[in-house]
Amino acid sequence: MLPEISIAPRMVTNFSALIKPSFKKDLDSYLKNRTPVSFLSELRTNLQVSNEPGMRYNISMINALVMYVGTQAIQFIRGKNNSPSMSSIAHSSHMDIFQNLAVDIDTEERYLFLNCIFYIYIL
Repeated sequence: MLPEISIAPRMVTNFSALIKPSFKKDLDSYLKNRTPVSFLSELRTNLQVSNEPGMRYNISMINALVMYVGTQAIQFIRGKNNSPSMSSIAHSSHMDIFQNLAVDIDTEERYLFLNCIFYIYIL
């Protein structure tokens, strides 16, 4: 309900360049068509870089993923001449990814995901 929600945050970097090309291809396909169906189940594997606790995930990749999916969601909504709201995003492929990152992951990755969202919020 805040008017500021329709203003895209200013970014100092090209965050989509931080996403590996092969992963970005599958990501774009999932956002557009929800295929491949294995995308969500393989999401954690694509973000993981080691098995060492506290260093398991590529933080830059998680941040880039959250920013990319969020900006794609806003473009998708605006492309339908809607304003960003819970009802306009609730049952979308974008929200599928965010829900997966919030629910179907371990505590380390969930912390990184929520930290990224908090950082974006305060920009």
